[in-house]
Amino acid sequence: MKFGMKCEKCAYLSKSSEKCELCGHKLSESKKGNKQKDEEFYKAIWKERDHICEVCTTPLGDTYNPVFFSHILTKKSYPRFRHYHKNVLLKCFECHQEWEFTDRKKAKWNDVRDLEQELIEEYYTKP
Repeated sequence: MKFGMKCEKCAYLSKSSEKCELCGHKLSESKKGNKQKDEEFYKAIWKERDHICEVCTTPLGDTYNPVFFSHILTKKSYPRFRHYHKNVLLKCFECHQEWEFTDRKKAKWNDVRDLEQELIEEYYTKP
């Protein structure tokens, strides 16, 4: 069975690539709008927070770069939290890579893992 896209609204994996078979959400439109919405969302965070890595405190400089924005809960698995400020940390490139591609057992990740657990509970208990 071939699947099209995962619905951003309800997370249903649809066979269609046009409209979610479960909730009717237009999939192709949401996909196109995500880049622009992401950009606006990241720029708002960049404006409101200090430009330092929230894990290791490395200064990030004054130049906005999308690589500095790291979702704690993934956008695909937790689509409702894609644009939730609490779900995004500013990270230097090294910490971002380490978060994405290592086992996260180092002590420096303790606070982030705690926040991750808190976000998971929030995701499943609040509408």
